[in-house]
Amino acid sequence: MNLAEKYIDDVLSGKVPAGPYIIKAFQRHRRDLLTAKDRSIYFDPAAGQFVIDFIQEFCIPAEQDVPLKLTPWQHAVLYISYGWKRADGSRRFRRLYIEIAKKNGKTEFAAALTIFHLIADGDDSPRVFIAATTGKQADHCFKSAVAMRDKHPDLREAIRKSGENPTIALFTDNNKLLRVGSSVGIDRYQTDGRAVGFPELKVIILVIGGKKEQAVSDRQLTGLCAYPWAEIHDARSAGTVRFP
Repeated sequence: MNLAEKYIDDVLSGKVPAGPYIIKAFQRHRRDLLTAKDRSIYFDPAAGQFVIDFIQEFCIPAEQDVPLKLTPWQHAVLYISYGWKRADGSRRFRRLYIEIAKKNGKTEFAAALTIFHLIADGDDSPRVFIAATTGKQADHCFKSAVAMRDKHPDLREAIRKSGENPTIALFTDNNKLLRVGSSVGIDRYQTDGRAVGFPELKVIILVIGGKKEQAVSDRQLTGLCAYPWAEIHDARSAGTVRFP
């Protein structure tokens, strides 16, 4: 049994305390394992474990000398989110919402996911965009991703930088791109319900700090969901959300 499955077991047995939404998500996961075949979905445990293994092997935070060690709850979130597939092989879940207390590493977690989507997700030409309610916060996450790129020799070989002090984008030789933006940038690309300006976006990482940013971040989601083909990962410290 891997760490994700053990954490799911511990939560469902009551050994590890968890909130009602986490319990319901894990109950759905276990229930769906029994009914997936009749619903044209399936669970690929290797796909769920792959993103975990990638982060823990390659993504070294700026203040560390060893790769990020994911906590059990992070294992479970990634295992379920990336393991479930539709009949055509695409991921079942296109929207991921994570709410955790401050100082629990959400920025590094989000940064590691941007690196994964840039080079390891199997997309021939991904477009990854980091967004937040302020340019400063989005830039903080982007700088964390740049530091991860700089600290691992394999990532330095695979990923190039556009600019130096500051770096404005990460890219690869085969047209893969990671960019950073803010609430201003997001709102600018959505007009009357129509997405304009970045039609190539495929994965969007949202990093939200606190309650006072909630209203802005919900406007962002409304605009971002005008990109129906894009995956949206929303990591925040406070608030609630309903995806449009």
